[in-house]
Amino acid sequence: MCSYPSIWSGSPGYRKRCSRIDFTLRPLPGTQGTLTESPVWDARRQALLWCDIPEGLIHELTLGSGARRVWQLPGPVGSFGLAQGEALVVACRHDIILLERDSGAQSVLARLPPDPRTRANDGKIGPDGAFWVGTMDDTPAKEPIGALYRVTPEGRVECRVEGLVTSNGLAWSADGRVLFHSDSRARKLDVYDFDPADGALRNGVRLREFEDETGRPDGAAMDVQGHYWSAGVSAGRLNVLTREGGWCRA
Repeated sequence: MCSYPSIWSGSPGYRKRCSRIDFTLRPLPGTQGTLTESPVWDARRQALLWCDIPEGLIHELTLGSGARRVWQLPGPVGSFGLAQGEALVVACRHDIILLERDSGAQSVLARLPPDPRTRANDGKIGPDGAFWVGTMDDTPAKEPIGALYRVTPEGRVECRVEGLVTSNGLAWSADGRVLFHSDSRARKLDVYDFDPADGALRNGVRLREFEDETGRPDGAAMDVQGHYWSAGVSAGRLNVLTREGGWCRA
């Protein structure tokens, strides 16, 4: 999978045609939780991190040694990303928190608009070096009151997309110039031209709409071939799409 932890480097472009994809899904022992989300791979530490949203926990598992660490946050953790050094940037309800893994110290970098009906959801570090995070309606009403925000390393909060029910599915192409973004409850996937220099979004188009039977688009990732991997949560399956929105595999 392609990710952007802290320092960006040039990557080859992606292919438009869908190549053969073979994979096997297996549960990773000892990773069960109330609602586990936001898997993040730390290549330097060879460690997998993930959060348990309602418990406010971030877990770390070093795959070679089996060593584990857990950090408690002051509220539900929607997502997080790798920051400078050993720090994590964490979306905790409406706060964007810097968590120092070695010491456990926490400090608030920024705050999203504190609508009591919403909470932070899916988020990732982008090719522009900012933390991109969306919000969702956390009430049974599920109204389009969520938004997608760009949070700079200095703590500036910029609203980039509004009118979302459940912001989700952030992923960038391997060259960092295309952003994929879904709204799980609205069952839609949009794509934008992305400027990795300043995070500008342009030419947004609807790439695909989904049904519950094919899987509402939840968390996602991009591979280096340009395939968009989307967790189809309502159908219990993993959907793989081309850059143009066609099915590769489900």
